[in-house]
Amino acid sequence: MTEDVKVIPHEAIAYIAGKKLKTSYNWSEIYAQEHSSAFTVAKIMELDVLDGIHKSIIKAVEDGQSFNSFKKSILERLGKSGWGDYEQVDEKTGEKITRLSNSRLKKVYQTNKTQSFHAGSWQRFQKNKATHPYLRYRLGPSKEHRLEHTKFNNLVLPVDAPFWLTHMPANGWGCNCWLQNLTKEQAQAIGISKSPEIEYHDWINKKTGRKHKVPKGIDPGFEYNVGMHREHNALKMVTDKLMGVVTQNPSAANKAMTGLLNNTAQKAMIAKVLHDMVADVAEHKRAYGNTYAVGVINDEVIDKLTKMDKAPHHSIIAVSDTQILHAIRDNKKGGLPLNFLQQLPAKLQKPDAILLEPSTAGSKKSALDNLIFVYNTPSGKVLVRLDYETKIKVNGKKERVKLNIVTTGGIITNLTSLGKYEVLYGSIN
Repeated sequence: MTEDVKVIPHEAIAYIAGKKLKTSYNWSEIYAQEHSSAFTVAKIMELDVLDGIHKSIIKAVEDGQSFNSFKKSILERLGKSGWGDYEQVDEKTGEKITRLSNSRLKKVYQTNKTQSFHAGSWQRFQKNKATHPYLRYRLGPSKEHRLEHTKFNNLVLPVDAPFWLTHMPANGWGCNCWLQNLTKEQAQAIGISKSPEIEYHDWINKKTGRKHKVPKGIDPGFEYNVGMHREHNALKMVTDKLMGVVTQNPSAANKAMTGLLNNTAQKAMIAKVLHDMVADVAEHKRAYGNTYAVGVINDEVIDKLTKMDKAPHHSIIAVSDTQILHAIRDNKKGGLPLNFLQQLPAKLQKPDAILLEPSTAGSKKSALDNLIFVYNTPSGKVLVRLDYETKIKVNGKKERVKLNIVTTGGIITNLTSLGKYEVLYGSIN
C-alpha cells in the first residue's frame, strides 16, 4: 500500500474513525490488536492534542491525502505555535520531548493510513471469498525489502488460512507489502502454496513486562490481523453503550440486546468475536481486559427470579477474556472444553437447564447469587455460572456495574451435587 493509492474503501474510514483515544508514553504500552480499538501516538499525553491528530488522520484516510497535505492539516488544526512549542516530560525518566519530529509524524501517518487500508481490504476479502477464495502475498514498491518478507512473495493461500492471522500486512514499520484477491482459477494458474511453518521467538515488552510469541520476520506489535478485529471493535462499542444504558434504563438495554440476537448478521458477528477471542487467548495465554455482551437470560427465568425478589438489574449476559483465560487454564482440571468456550453465545441461549445458586450456598460472606447453566454432554454436565455484580471498564474507566458475567464452569459427573440448587428452567434429570 503506497501513498499513491487514491481509492480508500469505506471500511478503512470506519476502522480509523471508530478508534477511541488512549494516551501512552510508549507505542508498545498498547500492544498488537489493542491498536485496533485505540488511537495513540507515543508521548502525546494531552487528549486535545491527540484528538487533533486523530481527526487529521481520519481526514487523510477519507481524502487519500499525501503526507504533506496531512502535515498541513495538522498545523492548521493544532496551530503552529502550539505544535512547535509543545513539550512532554516523562515523570519516571525526566526525558523531555519538545515536539513530534517530521520523521515521527510521517511514521504516524504511514502506519495509521496503511493499517486502515488493510483493515478495509480484509473486510472485502471476507465479503468476496465466495468468488475470490484465495489471497496472494505481494511485495510493495519499496527500494529494499526485508529478507523474511521476500520469502512470502507470491505465496497463495485460502482467505481463511491460519497463516493470515499473523501475517496479514502490514508486517512491520514501513512495510508496504499487500495482498491480492484471487479467483480459484487464478490461484491454480499461479500455483496454490503449502502453508509455511511459522517460527516464533520470544519478545519481552519492556514497558509491560509481558513475554510475547512473535513470528520471525514480523515486527513486534504487528503479529495480528488488523482487519479481523473490526468485529471486536464493533461489539466492544455496543457493549460499552449497553453498560452505559443499564444503570439508567435497564429495560431499554435488554430490548437492544435482544434485538441484536434476533438479527442474523449481528448474531453471527457476536459468535465470530467470541470464537476468535477464545482462539487468541488459548494460543497466546493472555487477556486484554475486554468484556463483551453476548446473550440474555430468558424471560421465564427472569419472571421466576422476580417473584423470588432475586431478579438481576438487567438480563444481559457478558463474557470477559480474563475469565476465558482462567477457564482455559482450568481446562486441565476438568474445566470447560475449548470448543465449548468458542460456542458460548449459542450455548448460553440453549441450555438444558438453568439453576439458581443462592448467595447463602457460597463459602464467602460476600458471595453473590449465581445462575448455573447446565448442558447435557457425553461427559456429564457442563456448568456456566453468572455473577450479578462486578467491575468492568466502561469507556476506559473501571466502574462497578450490575452485570451478569460468565465466571467459571466445569464438567460435573456427580449430579447429586446439583440437588441443593433450585431449577428455574428445564430439567437436570
